[in-house]
Amino acid sequence: MDAAHYPRMGLPISCGMAKSKTVAKVATGQAKPNGEKFIPAGDEKSFLARLPIDKLPFLGGKIGEQLRKMGYYYLHDIQQAAPEHSQQFLGKHGQSVWERANGICHSQVAAYDEHKSISKEHTFEKDHTDLRLIDTMLKGMAEKLAFELRWAKLMTGCVAVKIRYMGFDMHTKQLTIPYTTDDFRLMTVATQLFRQLYNGKPLRLIGLRFSNLMESNLQTNWFEDNIKNSKLYAALDRIKEKHGQAAVNRASGWMRQTPESSMPNFFQVSDEDSSIE
Repeated sequence: MDAAHYPRMGLPISCGMAKSKTVAKVATGQAKPNGEKFIPAGDEKSFLARLPIDKLPFLGGKIGEQLRKMGYYYLHDIQQAAPEHSQQFLGKHGQSVWERANGICHSQVAAYDEHKSISKEHTFEKDHTDLRLIDTMLKGMAEKLAFELRWAKLMTGCVAVKIRYMGFDMHTKQLTIPYTTDDFRLMTVATQLFRQLYNGKPLRLIGLRFSNLMESNLQTNWFEDNIKNSKLYAALDRIKEKHGQAAVNRASGWMRQTPESSMPNFFQVSDEDSSIE
């Protein structure tokens, strides 16, 4: 395949082969650029042992910094530690980290059939310029989409904001981010993109899309997102699953509807505005 594509397209192709998906992924990284690496069955542990911990998927960033502070510099260090120690430090994910560092992976190879993106958008009844209300709506969208990601056991690696001015003048802006399902992180990125995109003219439509989706077998931002936040989201999600998404929301993404409220109903984000591709 490489011989057929490289001369024509100029794109290198690297390939890793192993008994487990995790080891194959690491082997692919080690084969770059434009190489192949085969790890025979039974050699997974010895292959991984000499590698820095950040070569294992999900062990980069701040979690890698924390592990190095504890004396874990190479995957060999994790292999030699007791699984119970990993669980004590990383919670329920500790056992999975220890297994993957030892080349043990229970994830099955399946046909590629994952969602490409998940999105919400809303068309206003009239052109609008109230930035406070638009900001509230955008954050509400981010919160709802983040819940849907967690419910589907997915994470997003790309956030995109879409706006439309009068006359069907459409503009979009996106940003690639570390994989996450954290409400606050996604709200922050969405509002930053909107501020970079918006030129002050009245809006007719606003939309938010999360793409580059992947399975959330592991929480990639244990330290960035904070373990307490993960527990909080889990508790809030259980309430939403039982009573509906409107049962509990962040104040920043909630439009209070009372007879006295001057905030119009068209700022509510309905399920009809959602789409999954």
